[in-house]
Amino acid sequence: MVVYVLIVLASLTLLIKYMWKRNETKQQQSAIEIATTINGLTVGSNDKMEDMKNDPSILPYPKIIRPTDNNINKYPQLSPDALKMCTNALWHTLETTTIVLPDKETFIHTGDIDDLWLRDSAAQIHPLLVPLFGPNRNHSLIQLDPKLDRIVSGLIRRTSTYIRHDPYANAFRIDDSYVFSEAQKKMGRHDLISTWNYELDSFCFWIRMVYFYWKQSPNGNRPNSVVRLQKVQDAAMIMVDVWRAEQKHELEGDASIPKGPLLDCKNCGKPYRYPGLPRNGKGSPTNASSGLTWTGFRPSDDECQYGYLVPANMFAVVALDYVEELAKGIWKNTELASKATTLKKEIQQGIEDHAIVNHPKHGKMYAYEVDGLGNSLLMDDANIPSLLSIPYLGYKYFDPEIYANTKKFIFSEDNPYYQHGDNPLTGPVEGYGSPHMEKAIRRNIWPMSLAMRGLTR
Repeated sequence: MVVYVLIVLASLTLLIKYMWKRNETKQQQSAIEIATTINGLTVGSNDKMEDMKNDPSILPYPKIIRPTDNNINKYPQLSPDALKMCTNALWHTLETTTIVLPDKETFIHTGDIDDLWLRDSAAQIHPLLVPLFGPNRNHSLIQLDPKLDRIVSGLIRRTSTYIRHDPYANAFRIDDSYVFSEAQKKMGRHDLISTWNYELDSFCFWIRMVYFYWKQSPNGNRPNSVVRLQKVQDAAMIMVDVWRAEQKHELEGDASIPKGPLLDCKNCGKPYRYPGLPRNGKGSPTNASSGLTWTGFRPSDDECQYGYLVPANMFAVVALDYVEELAKGIWKNTELASKATTLKKEIQQGIEDHAIVNHPKHGKMYAYEVDGLGNSLLMDDANIPSLLSIPYLGYKYFDPEIYANTKKFIFSEDNPYYQHGDNPLTGPVEGYGSPHMEKAIRRNIWPMSLAMRGLTR
């Protein structure tokens, strides 16, 4: 599931770290002439070649330079092989996992798994939404090709329907033809729901996609923009209420559990309890007055040891900034804006009160998980959001010294998932992996940790 997110992040690392050479004609041609048809929609077609002749600033695959142009010669340029790999990685999602649907919708499955994860699908198209360096410094790829815009807007349409269907689900099927076993149904899976693992970061990635689309698409502010759809606003409203309810996860029958006509799911309107979690599906004990919001699972889909996943709560603060701005700027929804502002402040205070621990060797650092009762888990998982990814997430409230100490911990033997050694192809290598693959590969370094280390230097 996570391999395609790794590809995206690795691609971004290469794109940002190095610069394109205009005379790499063969490699640029491979990007320009993709002409890949996905369910009748042609992506990256050759009509852009004519545009380039008339306006060299319009590039289907823009030239990238580092922000510090005066230091550019200190860095090696991409080899043809690396350039080809980078190009292939960026377009891999479009060529292999994208299904353009009727009714202006898009379904993006996760690699070799034919289900859509809210997190993964949004992360897979994120490079299309990121403003680029170089001649098109203020442009993203969706501004350069309306077909790419159609893919992203279609994904927003589709996933907002999924969130409305069940805000606690994290992965969905393209239709309801799959026959679930009775054991699967007991795990919350039915009709469109592939997995019912409640993961806080799922909505964070989704609202980031909506926000970046609003800011980057030529269609973002138009009257018929997908961002203006009521079901998109509904999805944001539902998830903010879910996060508010999950601040009080420890309480039984909390009145703020989302319910009502917007929800189409049979699992809604009652406290989230997942079979397999401790205490009859409730999870380990948490402090309902901590301000933090609870999640059952990590971005790896592994269950949390303690219910407050710190990097996910940090990402939630960022996401609530997005919600607040969208609510004020485009939805004109003062109630939602107020809820987002209040919740953001409460979670941020909870991070400051409960997420910082004093390590005997590294000093003050951020814990990976806490329960608000004094217990903490000191580790990092390569999956995003991670502690390493704090700056990448856009979390502006972190303490630089505490983050530096956390980073030292992450790349030390004190992090149980840190590894180092010699690779016959690359030489010395260090990084870290995830407990998600601990049983299959005891000593593993995930490319995601290497990519994120490059993005957070």
